[in-house]
Parts: sequence; C-alpha cells; structure tokens
Amino acid sequence: MVVPDTGTALYFDVEVPIIVGHRGLVQDLQFSPFHDNVLATCSNDCTTKVWIIPQQGLDSVMGEGEEHANLLGHDKKVLLLKWNPVSGFNIATASMDQTIKIWDVK
Repeated sequence: MVVPDTGTALYFDVEVPIIVGHRGLVQDLQFSPFHDNVLATCSNDCTTKVWIIPQQGLDSVMGEGEEHANLLGHDKKVLLLKWNPVSGFNIATASMDQTIKIWDVK
C-alpha cells in the first residue's frame, strides 16, 4: 500500500498480533542468528524469555506461559542479551545486579 504524504497524520485500525509476556518494560530483544523464528527478550521484571514464533508468523497474541524458556536468576532488571554467534542455543545476559549469566536454552 502506498500512502501519499498529505501533511496530516493517518491512523489505521488494524489489529496486529503481539507478544505479551513480561511484567516490566522490555530492555532488549534479539532474534537467534541460527533460527529465524526464535526471539529472546529481557526485561525490568528480572527475566529473560525465549519465544518460538510459528513459521507462518503470529496469528494471535502470544502470552505469558507460551514462551519456550523463562530464564530466572537475576535479582535486578536485565538490561542486555546477546546470542552466542557460534553456538545456536546459548545466550548471555547482563543485569543491574552486576552479574552476567550464560544460559543454555535448548
């Protein structure tokens, strides 16, 4: 769809499926470098979650309890995450609790 620039704001009434799984602000997210449909998110709620998105995409809201992994272990908000670039199932997380943790999410 091409929308001409008329100088006024346009609003579309479209429902888009989303992932709703954290109880705090999401600080970082990253797709797996090996699996296009695997997403990791980390949050102010002290958790990191790994989501497997269906190959055809989301057709409804994905919520808490539907994550592949719920990584608990930090005492304060998790600010950063990074997938290991040579191993498909390892994630590093960094938290305000001054720790870095390495997770195996197979």
